[in-house]
Amino acid sequence: MANPDRETFHHSQPKQHAKMRALILYVAKRYADDPSFGSVKLNKVLFHADFSAYAKLGDSLTRYEYRAQHAGPTLYAMLPVLKEMARDDRISFRRVDDWAYPQDRIEAHDEPNLDLFSDAERAIIDESIERLRGMSADEVIDAAHEFPGWIHAWERGKGSAIPYESVFGDARTELEDWEQDEAKDLAAELGMSS
Repeated sequence: MANPDRETFHHSQPKQHAKMRALILYVAKRYADDPSFGSVKLNKVLFHADFSAYAKLGDSLTRYEYRAQHAGPTLYAMLPVLKEMARDDRISFRRVDDWAYPQDRIEAHDEPNLDLFSDAERAIIDESIERLRGMSADEVIDAAHEFPGWIHAWERGKGSAIPYESVFGDARTELEDWEQDEAKDLAAELGMSS
């Protein structure tokens, strides 16, 4: 059964919701000529842009939640947002069977409102788009599986939320010996040792 919260999703911040819709339109337009563009790549570009903005600017572009799925980080509200945009005739879907797996291509019917984004945000979006251009779905999934936030969320279980703060994380689960020694020294210096 579908999650009712996910199916009836409405972002509590209208500006952030408008930014997500504009971001989807912009990515779809920029990848209109990329034969490897489908819903998998759309998810990864949105994820990369949102998390890169958090790392570089101190806040994500949209504040939307991403979850750890088998195919990597996935926008939790992707289906309801896309359904809403299709209902409003801002996008449509086209099934393409040219690859090993069928693709659901998102085609934009409207111009994105890029005024919603600062120059720095637009630069991050463009970098995210170009970083994944030409990569297949399998390649973007493999790359996403290297992100520490996805790794740790996946270890907690499929569908676990990926916190934005994880962009600063490390995929390792154990510290090196020298790191443990430094941590012990710092704890002692701060009076926190046992």
